Amino acid sequence: MKKLVAVLLSLSMLTALAGCSKKTEETSKTSKTKKTKDTEITETEKPEESETTTTTTTEATETSDKTSEDTSDTQPGRDLTPSNRPKDYPVANGFKIHEDAENLQFKLISNPRAFAKANPDDPSAPAQCIFKNVEMFDFFPNTVEGYEQLWNSVQATGENLDAQYNDAYDKTLPNFVSGKSAFSGDYCMESNTYIYRADSDYFSYYMTQCYQDGTVSADSIKTFNYRTFDGCPLNINDIVTNRAACADFLEDYVGNSEAYDYEKDYAKKIANQLRDENQEVEFLLGYDALYLVTAEDNSFFAEIIKIPAMYGGDFLDLSYFGSTPKYYSLSSDVYDRITWDLDGDSKLDEIYPEFEKDEYGNIINMNLVLNGSIKSAVPSGEIVEADSGLYFVGMKLMKTDSGFFAYLELSPEEADSYVYVLHFNGKSFDYTGYFIGNIGSDNSCYDPDNFKVGTSTDLFGTGFVSYTCSVIDNNGLPRIVDAFGDRGGIAIAKMDIICNEIDKEGHQIGMFTIKTDTPCYCTGLDLEGKRIHLLTLNEDESQNKEIELFASDEGYRLVLGSKDQNEAFYGLRYAG
Repeated sequence: MKKLVAVLLSLSMLTALAGCSKKTEETSKTSKTKKTKDTEITETEKPEESETTTTTTTEATETSDKTSEDTSDTQPGRDLTPSNRPKDYPVANGFKIHEDAENLQFKLISNPRAFAKANPDDPSAPAQCIFKNVEMFDFFPNTVEGYEQLWNSVQATGENLDAQYNDAYDKTLPNFVSGKSAFSGDYCMESNTYIYRADSDYFSYYMTQCYQDGTVSADSIKTFNYRTFDGCPLNINDIVTNRAACADFLEDYVGNSEAYDYEKDYAKKIANQLRDENQEVEFLLGYDALYLVTAEDNSFFAEIIKIPAMYGGDFLDLSYFGSTPKYYSLSSDVYDRITWDLDGDSKLDEIYPEFEKDEYGNIINMNLVLNGSIKSAVPSGEIVEADSGLYFVGMKLMKTDSGFFAYLELSPEEADSYVYVLHFNGKSFDYTGYFIGNIGSDNSCYDPDNFKVGTSTDLFGTGFVSYTCSVIDNNGLPRIVDAFGDRGGIAIAKMDIICNEIDKEGHQIGMFTIKTDTPCYCTGLDLEGKRIHLLTLNEDESQNKEIELFASDEGYRLVLGSKDQNEAFYGLRYAG
C-alpha cells in the first residue's frame, strides 16, 4: 500500500500544468467451464530452521552458500524500524492457482487538444494553457470478437467522458484565446487510465478525472470492474461475501503492520464504508488480491490497499482470484511482501526485502528473503549511493518465459528509481542486475509483455517520459518495444524553426517551418534516436501540424543545433 502518484508513468499534463489539481447494479455471478489442472493451496511454506544464506554476485555466475551472519540490525521494508512481519493469517482452503486465462490485446488511445499563450504579465513565465485529453481503450479486432458487450461498455465510458470534455473545451477556448475569461490560470480536462487486469476472466481498471475551468475544480478516481465474457459490471457485493468481516480483517491487517498513520486512517475509512451495507466501495481486482480504493474529495491521489485473497476465505468469493494468464505480475502488500506458489509444490511461498542501513540511513546491504530463511543478496557493490539515501518504493513479482523475477524498486529523492532484478532458480533467487526507471508501487504493470517504465527528463520542461516495455525474451530485464515514449509538455516557439512534417504514423511527408510565437505540444520523445515529436497548436485545430525535430540531449535539455531549448522556446514549464 503506497501513495499512488498518478502522473508517474503516463502521458500526463498534470506535472506540466501548474494550474491543474494540486493533489489526485448488483449482479449475480456465473462461471465459465474451464479445463485446467488446478493447484490448491493448503498452507504457507513455513520458515526452515536453517542458517544457509544464498548469495549471488556479479563477479561470478556460480551461486555460493555462505553461513548467515547475525541479522539483528536488518529489518524488512519500510523505514527499517521494528520488524514489519504479519501475523500468521490462515490460508483459505478454497484458494487455487491456475494459469488458464489470456490477456486481452488492446492499446490506450487519446486525441489531446490544447492551446497555449504567453503569460501577459511575464512572457518568460510558464505559458498559460488549455488542455483536454481522455485515454480510451482501442481493442484489437481479434479481442473484440467474443467480447462485444465488454467492448461496448468500456468504449461507452470513455466516449461519454471524452464528449463531455470536448464540449467543455469548445465552450472555454474562445474566452481563453481572447483573454475575456476572469480566470488567469490553466484550464484542464483530463482523464488517465490505469489497468489492474485485462484478461479473458475479468477486466479491472480505474480512471482519474481532472476538471478545472476557472470556476470549478474537481478531481476524482473511479474504478471499473467487469466480467469479461459478457461485459457484466461487478460491484463490491459480488466479491465480498461478508462486508463486516472484510472490514474487521482490513483494520487488523493494516493496523498490525508498520504502515504509516495516514495509511491506517485510510484503512479505517474504507472499513467504515464496508460496514455500511448501502455504501459503494471503489475496488480493483488483481490475480492474488482485492484492492480497496479511497481518495480524499477532489483528489486523484488515492490510497489503494491490497487484501491478499488467500486470507479471505471468510469474506471473499475466492473464485474471482487465482486464475492468471501465462505471463502476469503481482505487487507487494502493506507488509512489503508477496505470497505465492513459486515452485509448484502447492504451498505458498513468501518473499520480502530486507535492508541494512548505516548510521546516516543509507542502505548498505539488501537481501530478498524467501520463506523467512533463504536470503539472496544484492551485491553491495551494486547498491547505488544516493546523497539523500534510497527509500523502498515497492516490489513486484513477474512470471515470464524465463520463470519468476522479483523487482525491488528503490528511489532517491527527486530522481529516477533503481530497480534491482532477481531470478528465481527453483530454490532461491539469483541477482540479475538493475535498471534505472520507475515502475511504481501499484499493480498497473499487470502484463510483463506490455507495461510502462518511466524516467524523468527536462526535455521540453520538467516531467516524465514513459516507454512501453516488455521483459519477455530478455532475461527479465525491460526492453523498449516502442521507440517513442509518452510525454506531455507545452511551450511557444521563440523563432522560426525548420523541421520535418510527419503523418500519423510518424513518416516524413515534407518540410515545415514552425513560425515564431506558435505554441507546440510535445507528443513523444525518442531519447535514443534524439527525436522529438510536436503538435503545433492553433485556435483552428485543422491548421495543426505534426512535426519532428532532431536534437541532441545535453544534460536532459533539448538542443537544436547551437540553440538551447530556452533559446528556441519560451513558456517552458519547470517544477518549482
